[in-house]
Amino acid sequence: MKKLMCLFLGSVMVLMLASHAQAELAVIGTVDYKLFGSAGTYNLIWDNDEDLIWLDYTQMRPLGWPKQNFWAQTLETGAPAGGDLPALPALGEIQWNPGYSVTWVDETWRLPTTVDNGAEGINIIDGSEFGHLFYEALGNSGYVDDQTDYGLKNTGPFENLTFDIDAGQNYRYWTNMPAGGMTSRDAYFFNTEYGYQGITQKRSYGNANSQNFAIAVRSAQISTVPVPGTGLLLAAGLAGVAAFGRRKDRE
Repeated sequence: MKKLMCLFLGSVMVLMLASHAQAELAVIGTVDYKLFGSAGTYNLIWDNDEDLIWLDYTQMRPLGWPKQNFWAQTLETGAPAGGDLPALPALGEIQWNPGYSVTWVDETWRLPTTVDNGAEGINIIDGSEFGHLFYEALGNSGYVDDQTDYGLKNTGPFENLTFDIDAGQNYRYWTNMPAGGMTSRDAYFFNTEYGYQGITQKRSYGNANSQNFAIAVRSAQISTVPVPGTGLLLAAGLAGVAAFGRRKDRE
């Protein structure tokens, strides 16, 4: 009887751990969003190594750095039309998956950040949220010499992370980091075709290289919580073991 109980409890523990097993990237919720006439439901992806939640939506209208920053920062509230930007809608209500508890650390959504140390090139990971995602979390490789297996080959749970050749914008995403201070004319970007972090002008000034894509992230504290069904399963199993034990005793 004691061996049977231990076996059952061990099996339940394995089941509970498996149900909450945390891959480095995990879809933990969804949210509705509509911009520029395109509406959809988008995944919220938790990078549990960086304590970041990525909104799996690429703002693919290439814009300069100030406008893409503004887009990300107003996702929570929306913004009226202004300049050459249309009205920016707010995200819909987030639907969290069962088993997760989320507390925001950042007050608003933002573009991914990096370190302002003048570094340009491939394999820039430390301090770079996009570099960590590209290389560490998704397991991609940067371009070196005549290497052929490079770029955004692995997208993991992302459905809208892109290096769309038809967009003609060199597959580049803005970071939120200016290069050389907030008043500088330049900012960092990440190129998903080559795994390259670089610096370019914040505003286009007629330069297409300064009109890049954007994706939003937000720092958060995430913890897993028991799913109610797991507790019911445990209770039912314990009752079954007890009944089996009483029957064996009568025999």
